[in-house]
Amino acid sequence: LGSLEDDVALFSESNGRFVVTVARSDAASFSDRLPEKSCRRIGHVTEDQRLRIHRGEAELVDEPLATLRQRFKEGLHDA
Repeated sequence: LGSLEDDVALFSESNGRFVVTVARSDAASFSDRLPEKSCRRIGHVTEDQRLRIHRGEAELVDEPLATLRQRFKEGLHDA
């Protein structure tokens, strides 16, 4: 993600990418089973019902999940 623009890093897709949820207690074992640099931790689950996305020290997103869910359901009616 290093040199990619924020929008490309957040939304680009390519073949062979998967998002996997792993319990914290299993994270080291999971990554140890994969070839070097083939996986990377991109976040963690919290109980505060918000989506927060940071890139380095910059905060890119901080929104309540309820707001994001509603926006998704509404779609792009005004676009």
